Amino acid sequence: MVLLPPRRVAWATSEEYQMVYGCLFASDGDQAAQRYGIDRIKVWMARGSCPHAVESTASLLELLMRDTEVVGSSFRPSQQELRLSYSMALIRFVNSLVDPLQTTYFARSMASLAAQLGLPLWFVELRHAATHEDLPGISVLRDAARQALDWLYAHYWLPSLSTSSSVPLLPLDSLRPHLTTYKSLAKISLRDASKTNKLKPELLKCYRGIEGWMLEAESLGRGRERALEGLVEAFLEVGGMVPTAKKKRASARAPELPIELKSIWTPIIFRMDDAYEGFVDVLVGRMVELLSVNNDPELGAGPTGVVDRSYALTLSAWVVHFLQASEDPQMTETVVKACLLASSTNTLALLDSLTKANDQLAATVKPLINVLRNADSGLSASITDDDATDKLAEMEQRMLELEARMQGPSAKASRKQATAAPSQPLKTGWKLAENWKPCPIGALPGGKVGNLDLPRLQV
Repeated sequence: MVLLPPRRVAWATSEEYQMVYGCLFASDGDQAAQRYGIDRIKVWMARGSCPHAVESTASLLELLMRDTEVVGSSFRPSQQELRLSYSMALIRFVNSLVDPLQTTYFARSMASLAAQLGLPLWFVELRHAATHEDLPGISVLRDAARQALDWLYAHYWLPSLSTSSSVPLLPLDSLRPHLTTYKSLAKISLRDASKTNKLKPELLKCYRGIEGWMLEAESLGRGRERALEGLVEAFLEVGGMVPTAKKKRASARAPELPIELKSIWTPIIFRMDDAYEGFVDVLVGRMVELLSVNNDPELGAGPTGVVDRSYALTLSAWVVHFLQASEDPQMTETVVKACLLASSTNTLALLDSLTKANDQLAATVKPLINVLRNADSGLSASITDDDATDKLAEMEQRMLELEARMQGPSAKASRKQATAAPSQPLKTGWKLAENWKPCPIGALPGGKVGNLDLPRLQV
């Protein structure tokens, strides 16, 4: 196990960080709460070690609030002042994300670095226009600021919160046996219905064990919300709602949720939702967060360490199942918005599955999915080309050879030969001119200085 060195942060506790997040994004537009969150971030900036993404969030949100604030005409900022403020905030937003990736010997284009981050290319183009050209219009800047906040919400705040809150309140070792026993009993009952009544006492014992774990988790002082997060992590481990055997999971050929898997876990999930209101919402939200993570194991990890293809397909099938069973349209709207903001391979595949069962949703979302896929494929094809990597490696090799040649004995010998026989013609074809005599710069060949006075004009 590799122990990472401690990382200095500006906030005192993770609870303070989550509180600021709640003020900025989860306050339903409450400006008093948003101002409080912005003020806390200013304190963090004064302490130092405040992430650039947090600073950009506060700057953009404060600008949008100032722009929409109802004040008298004498206190309202002018259009030019707003354009300058928006431009500077967006320039710092792009630069703070892209500049840390500029670590190679040869400078890489900002477009390639933005593609590496998943940042839309038009942010880079807007930054270039605001820096070197005429300032963009106020409507364009306002829309860009809102979309920049959405991007920070999806690519910085949600991943950082899921990382900080993924550690459960209690060790899951005391919870896993209850879920394992429940799964075994549910399989027996499913395959032999005559044993259902005999198994009820054992099933009730499992339910009581889970409820006891929840009570103990809540008693530690962090409340039911953190306890539900720990319970969700246990449900989503491999061997739980996602079977260990990949043949029992959803697949590309059969993306629907397997009937046996659904029959085993649906009763306990809805029992937990009845006992703890909002459990299904937390469960669906966590699954969408895992699907939003990139497929690359080095970039994102779920409860098992890697979000592989079959795991993601099974999570997608569960999300589709819960949305179809739910009668709350707001839940579907929240999931669709989160998937569009993340725009990862797995979330776009989830949107495809949702649109197949909902014609009205398909008419609205399908065009957006096509735009996101076309933009992503076009940008990656033009930037992450194998030829560019080969050419860069070739240039580095040529540079090393040139440095070795300049420092080698052949370079010294060629310099001695040039000084010993200056009259000999060089290999390049140049030779000294005959009858050449040195003279001052600007003088004629005879050494005289020409008359540079202009004749006076006759008026």
